[in-house]
Amino acid sequence: MECGNETWTCTDSDCNQFCRRVNLGSFCYELIQLNQHPNDEYFIARSVIDLQDYDGDEILDMLHAYGYEGTKHFIDSYSGLHRSILAEMFFEETALETEVEDPFSEEAAFARVEEIVNESK
Repeated sequence: MECGNETWTCTDSDCNQFCRRVNLGSFCYELIQLNQHPNDEYFIARSVIDLQDYDGDEILDMLHAYGYEGTKHFIDSYSGLHRSILAEMFFEETALETEVEDPFSEEAAFARVEEIVNESK
């Protein structure tokens, strides 16, 4: 997938989650993170979330699930970052379904995500 000049931003260092906008000016974001399973295996989840795929009710339901009263409350909380944060919310809801590689140790999984992020620079 062509991602233009957008760069990855670490959005959650605990799970090595990164996000980037697919194309400048779009509402489409690519996300990647580690998922830790109960047996201490780590998997890499990777997906593209296009916010235009969600209607207003789906967005409002997601905001309520994360404790926001509504769209204005959410936008006021995150200013210019609100779209990428919303993409993260949708991604996290499906992260277990979007695992793309075999299991890793914790150290190897963190290194693999870093490798993927750095390949795209």
